[in-house]
Amino acid sequence: MARALAPPRKRLRGFRLTERDRVIAGFVDRLGYVTAEQVAVRFGLSQRMSWRRLQALGENGLLRSARLLDGPGVYYTPKTAKPKVRDLEHTMAVNWVVVRLELGGLEVVTERTMRQAERAGHPGGWTIPMTCSYILDHQRTHRPDLVVRTPGARIPVEVELTRKSRRRLKELMGAWARQSSYDQVVYLCASEALKDLVTEQARTTGADLVVKAATCGPRGADSAGELLDALGPP
Repeated sequence: MARALAPPRKRLRGFRLTERDRVIAGFVDRLGYVTAEQVAVRFGLSQRMSWRRLQALGENGLLRSARLLDGPGVYYTPKTAKPKVRDLEHTMAVNWVVVRLELGGLEVVTERTMRQAERAGHPGGWTIPMTCSYILDHQRTHRPDLVVRTPGARIPVEVELTRKSRRRLKELMGAWARQSSYDQVVYLCASEALKDLVTEQARTTGADLVVKAATCGPRGADSAGELLDALGPP
């Protein structure tokens, strides 16, 4: 259960909204919710300075904050729903992937950005169909965790921390095999066992020419270099 962080006892004085503050607020909005450490790494700030800027943005109504059980304090925009404990680990891992990729100079489209574009009537072709049949004129679709844009391609990235059922994974691999929106999808797996399972299901469904599985560290990746290597051909 999320609970609001207690406001600082003293209001931070001398706050002036800077262009970097606007960029940080935009970064938070793109990811849904972030920690001060992630903002510090992404924007080259000290942990203390990151916290001060986030607190100041919160005091001026641009961000809100919460703490999930014994986890880190997280910051999110007022239009974002309160974070849920069950989503914390996966969201944090995805966030670190975004941080590493952007520090590596790549453009990243987050799932939240995809959803916002779809609600605004600009779908962008991010989703893939999950089934070949339509039920009540509605087709089930799947949206990747994020998409990396390069000059010549769009590469979806999935962050896998826990084992899915074989049925669910087979369904996803079949969808990746049938789709025509992407030439490649990268699965960043938290263990060799998960990587082997994804590779096996990709092979049995004919998705092995599209799906590439790689292992990642507890934060989604240990370095931008590892992620850039993972984005290479299957």
